[in-house]
Amino acid sequence: MFENRGVKSSTRVEMAPPGVTNNTVLDLIPMTQFALRYVDGEGKLKTTTIVQVGDQFYEPRNAEAWTKELGPVNDWLRKLLVAQVAAKKSVAVDSVDVVGAPA
Repeated sequence: MFENRGVKSSTRVEMAPPGVTNNTVLDLIPMTQFALRYVDGEGKLKTTTIVQVGDQFYEPRNAEAWTKELGPVNDWLRKLLVAQVAAKKSVAVDSVDVVGAPA
C-alpha cells in the first residue's frame, strides 16, 4: 500500500487512480520518528533522523543537515513538556470491562 509507493515528494503532477473522486483521502498511516546514531561503511559516526511507516524506514535527503540544526527548546518549555509527558504516562488504565462487551 503506502510503503510500496514510497514516501517522497515529486515535482511532477500525479493524477488520482481511476475511479477515485476529488477530495478523497487515500492513505492515513501512522508514522514514527526516530533519532538515529550509527557508524557508516567508512567508519564515520552519523547522526540523523528517520521515520518508520509500516515496516519501511525513510530518511529525507537533508536529514543529516536538518538533524544538526536541532537544538534544545527553551527551559520553560522543556519543563512544561516534561510535565505533560509524565502526566500522560501516569494515567491509570482501568482493566475492568465496564461496558460488558460480549466475549
